[in-house]
Amino acid sequence: RLRKTGDGIATTRGAGAYEYGVAVEAGTLRVDAGAALQAPTFGVADGATLAIDGEASGAAAGSAHITGDAGTSTVRVGAGGWLVASAAGGAGADTLDVAGRLDIGDGRFDLGDGDDVFVVHDGTHVTGAVEGGAGQDTRAYAIESHATLGSLLGFEALEKRGGGLLDVMGALPMTLAEVG
Repeated sequence: RLRKTGDGIATTRGAGAYEYGVAVEAGTLRVDAGAALQAPTFGVADGATLAIDGEASGAAAGSAHITGDAGTSTVRVGAGGWLVASAAGGAGADTLDVAGRLDIGDGRFDLGDGDDVFVVHDGTHVTGAVEGGAGQDTRAYAIESHATLGSLLGFEALEKRGGGLLDVMGALPMTLAEVG
């Protein structure tokens, strides 16, 4: 089991597999560009960040499962990063920030209750469904060129900035939109 405690950033380099999961209890656990981290579960606690600049997945490159708690947690996939996971977020105001690839497969990346934010950048590629859950959830797009997304469910607001193209390859229900 890999356990990240205390403030600051801990960075993994190379390949690592943790049969009993990964727990980010405080600060930031960063998977470095070129690194690969495998675990069946990734727990991200209140105020903690899981930052993927390399690859993160379950065992044998299968899907991992990310869990949150009642606080505010962040999962960030950098421009060169690749995350293969589903999620069950907690009741806090969580952030999913994807500039790279997120492969959810047949599951869902559920941000849970709270006022969550899903941030998309140029080059983002998401397959599968991202769910905002209960609360005032926002999809925020800062796109000058192109991004591709799977289904987006349970988001109440959309914010799109930039002149780029956004392809949504699934459901896109919403109640409020601001496009600039």
